Order: sequence, then C-alpha cells, then structure tokens
Amino acid sequence: MTRSRLIPWLALGALGACATADAQVLWRAQRPPVVGEVVNVSSEGVTVKAAEGEGTRLIGWQSVRAVEGPLATPAARFTPDADALWRIEQRVARGDYRLTEMVAEPRYRAMVEGGRLAGPSAALVAEAVLRCRLARGFTTGAIIPALDLARAVQGVDTSAWIGWSPRGVEVQDPRWREGPVIDTATLLCPWTPPIFERSQASRGLVALLETKDWVRLRGDVGSAGEAGVIAELYRWAVEAEVQDRPAGAEIDLPGRDSEHPGVKVVRWVLESRYGSETQRRAARTALLQKINEEIRRQALDESAASGDSELSANVPPRWLEAWCRMAVGRSLLVEADAALKRQGVIQLLHVPARFADRYPSLAILSLRLAESGLREMGDATGAGSLRAEIVRIDPVLGRAEEPASAPMTPSPSPSSAPMPQPVPSDAAKPR
Repeated sequence: MTRSRLIPWLALGALGACATADAQVLWRAQRPPVVGEVVNVSSEGVTVKAAEGEGTRLIGWQSVRAVEGPLATPAARFTPDADALWRIEQRVARGDYRLTEMVAEPRYRAMVEGGRLAGPSAALVAEAVLRCRLARGFTTGAIIPALDLARAVQGVDTSAWIGWSPRGVEVQDPRWREGPVIDTATLLCPWTPPIFERSQASRGLVALLETKDWVRLRGDVGSAGEAGVIAELYRWAVEAEVQDRPAGAEIDLPGRDSEHPGVKVVRWVLESRYGSETQRRAARTALLQKINEEIRRQALDESAASGDSELSANVPPRWLEAWCRMAVGRSLLVEADAALKRQGVIQLLHVPARFADRYPSLAILSLRLAESGLREMGDATGAGSLRAEIVRIDPVLGRAEEPASAPMTPSPSPSSAPMPQPVPSDAAKPR
C-alpha cells in the first residue's frame, strides 16, 4: 500500500483515539483497531464518528473484519458481504478476472436492482465489473459500470471514504494500472470514451442496447444530475453508432447549457463526429484547445515546480488529451478533403505513439480508427501495418471483434447468488 493510501487509515486511527465511545472497527490483515464511535452500519459500510468537529468516515466493508461495541450485532449481518468484498478486492488487485467476475457480476446486479449502488463498498463492486469487462475486450459493456461509478461519486466527498478511492484498486495488470477509475472532476472513466470503431464494436453495441442496464439507463437519466446528462450523451453516442448516423445535419445534444467539464467534453466529441460542418469545426477547435492546455502542463514539468496552482488546476490529465486526439482524428476522417483525412490519421497515431504504455485500450481504439481510415483512403499496406501493431500491443484487446455477452459465466439471480461464509481468521481464507 502506498503512502498516499495509508494517510486516511492513519488519520482515522489518530482521530478515533480521541473518541469517548468504546466501539472499535477491526481491520483486515494486521492493522491496529480503530477506536471511535460507530454510529451506523449499512450496506454502504461502517460509519465512524471521530473527535468532535472532525466529521465522520465511511469505511467500506472490504476493509472491515469485525465491529465491536454496541453495533456489533447488526454489523455481524454484513460479515458474508465483507468477506465477499474483500475477496473481490484481492482478486482484482492480482488480475484474477475470471474468479472476480463470478462473484462481482451477481453482486453488482443485486446492488443495481436494489438501488444500493452508493458508498465505497458498491464502488468497489462497480470497479471490479468494469475491470473484468475491459480485461476480456468487452469495452462497450464497461460503459454501464463506468456511468454507475459517475453517479456514485457525484457530489460526494470521497476523501471521507476508507477502503476505496476514485483511483481504484492498486492492481498489478499494467493495462489498467494508470488511473483514475473515475475522474471526479469530469465524472468520466478514462478507459470508456464515447468513441467507437464500428467494425469492431458493432456486436457489443447491439448487445448493449438489449440489456436491462440500457433500459434502466434510458429510464432515469433525467434524475441523476450531471452524471445523468453524461449518461444520456453516451446513450446518444451508442445509438448513433448502431444506426450508422452520418455527419452533416445540425444536432441538438443534451446538456447544451451545462458548464460541467465532463458534459462539455462529451458534447464536443459527439459534435465533432456527427454535427454539421460548423459544429464539427467548432468542436475540433475546442478539443484542440484542450490538447494545447496539456502541452502547457507538460512544459510546466507537471506544474509542481511552477507554483502556479490556478494554471495546474485548469489543464487536462493525459488521458483526456488522448480522448481529444482521437475525437479530432475521427472528425477529420469524415471530411471530404484528402489532406484533412491524412491529418486525422496523424492525430490518431499520436495516441499509440505516446500513450500505449499507460492506456493501451485507448491506443488500440485509435489504431482501429486509423486503420479504417487508411483502408477507406485506399492504403491497404498502411492499414495492414496498423493491424499488426494492434495485435502486438494486446492480442485480447486487439481481437477482430468484441464479444457480445456480458459475464464470462452465467450469473445467478440476485436472490440466489451464493455468499461466502465467514471463517475464523483472514489467514485461513482462500483468496
């Protein structure tokens, strides 16, 4: 565990020592118990009140071995959940996606259908499902848990959570090591841009439209704030891709008056591809401005030594530059001018050239778009070279077509999903 991830634990321990109640939260592994007033236990986790004026902390069940004190009995009801969540976290960390998915998918379904997708415990489950789907190339299916994570963190002070943060689980898999899982400023997941390469994603997109999740997404987008607007924009993007919507006509997208950074970025991405000529040009200008801001950030050497905190707070992260490059490149490919199309390919190739080590899935998507563009331009040799590079980066993510199904194995219904039984000690538990 890194120093930054230890700080919340240590802080809570220090604050808890000042509390007068004798309730304790016992951690997983060999951490010292936290003394503090346990004021609530629920499916979201354990809420601990520390010293007066210090507020509360919400501890995810994945981090809790037991609760002692007045709420020990109601907390014991969540022991099977705590055991299952701890196993999910451990399996995600080591990249054991098959075993993770067998436990996480039915639990995710139960949380969604029960309206309990909130707090650090649920966020871990949504992250696990997201990573499992990404790891086996079902990138379109990863959209739904990414949007659910956006709702879970929207308007929430996640620094008061213990056991999960927007950076996600510390994983060994280099493909998904670079975070965050969800960017709290934009409410976007770096790995799930609203950009698709039709020949590869068509089965996955069609399958997505037939899921209960898609029906749910369409039914409640208006009641989820900015995260709901982003979800509606993603819905628009998926349906436009499935319908093979051409560029040219002016489009009126949700969130027209929103100043939220995530809403604006997704709108620009869609307008740059599907809008009128005027809309496409304006969207590309906005996206290129984001790219220029990133170049300024790099010139400031991560902005750490400059002391200009205002500037550093207004430049995009590296994954967002990759999104902007892809969107601009894809937009230029729909233009009639051959020179603009070539510029589009160049923009797309920035992503694998500069981000393949950190965001291989984005690099592969960019290569797919560039490959498709070159084939349409009659450059079969260049397209073949890009196809070989896709497979070299990752054979699974680089497969010719996405799988059309969600889980690796059939998921039991939420009511019948087996829950691991508690065992005497962490050391004896299978991981």
